[in-house]
Amino acid sequence: MIEVSPPVLLTIASKTAVRLPSLIDIQDTFTRSSIEYWNLEDLNADPNKVGRSGSGTWVEGLTPTTQKKSCVFIEGDARQQAKLLLSKLIEKNLLSST
Repeated sequence: MIEVSPPVLLTIASKTAVRLPSLIDIQDTFTRSSIEYWNLEDLNADPNKVGRSGSGTWVEGLTPTTQKKSCVFIEGDARQQAKLLLSKLIEKNLLSST
């Protein structure tokens, strides 16, 4: 059994390279799609139950954090990649080997 402590993101793909969308792909997304807007009347919503006045929780404060992001490509066949990934996750205490 493998146990993982959040936050964890694992991506498994058959392709060897990360594909980023082109500018044309991004532009097409916005030109082909329409955004529908709804207001309180459209939703028949009570103004006292939405927004700040209707919120059941309040944010006391925010503490900004910085996080170093990195990307590592693991070489080898599927078995070698799995072994190396598993050892790296255990090494960083993101997985328990028990």
